[in-house]
Amino acid sequence: MYPTVSDRSPPPNGRLARTGSAVVSLGRKALPEGIREQLLWRSPLRWVFLSRKRRLMMRRHPADHVCEKGVTRICIEGYPRSSNTFAGRMFHLANPVPVAHHTHSVNNIKLALGYEIPVLVLIRDPADAVASACIYGKQSVESELVRWLSFYEYVQRVTNRLVLANFDEVTCNFNAVIARVNQKYGTGFRLLDDLEAARREVFEGIGEYAARMGRGGDKIPMPVADREELKARQRSLVSQHPLIGSAHALYARLTS
Repeated sequence: MYPTVSDRSPPPNGRLARTGSAVVSLGRKALPEGIREQLLWRSPLRWVFLSRKRRLMMRRHPADHVCEKGVTRICIEGYPRSSNTFAGRMFHLANPVPVAHHTHSVNNIKLALGYEIPVLVLIRDPADAVASACIYGKQSVESELVRWLSFYEYVQRVTNRLVLANFDEVTCNFNAVIARVNQKYGTGFRLLDDLEAARREVFEGIGEYAARMGRGGDKIPMPVADREELKARQRSLVSQHPLIGSAHALYARLTS
């Protein structure tokens, strides 16, 4: 979907890497995650920590989806079914540059922050996002709510260092999202010349890709009429779960 880049980050010195890994492991056991990361960002071992995290991520994700120092121009991440595909394609249509995306992992955000790469995080009402994710991934409501909360609880801790865009803004006015990224980071990313034409092109591209991959209506990352009844039933189940109150409260804090 986006440009593929090779892994050009040089490996750390062997002895330093082993020492750094040992210190990181010790810190993981002794310190809360937030404090541990603040210390690591200020430490000479920062690059060892980031290199190790990147190698681990590349075991699970394509290399061009994972942030790479000196190559990646922006990281676009969010919980699944939060307009990730739409946002990535819209951004790339205006700016054909390497974009880290679609890992749905806070570790990619951590890499971006460590490498000082601009970060755009996407967020959608948890009832809608989780209902759609349950249909797509066939997972339980509880496991997906826990996943949503875990992702955005981390985002809340670093919200001053990134741009957060909600589902409606992304899908209706993506130029405003790009403009906020430029304002936050002093970047010069281009806006889309014709927003409506770009939306049509992106939706057509998503539909064509889904057809080539043989995906059914439950797997297409765009509105599909046949899926709405199933989504409504799933949303009702999500809305009755005890964790949805915590998710909605976190969503309100992040988007207020």
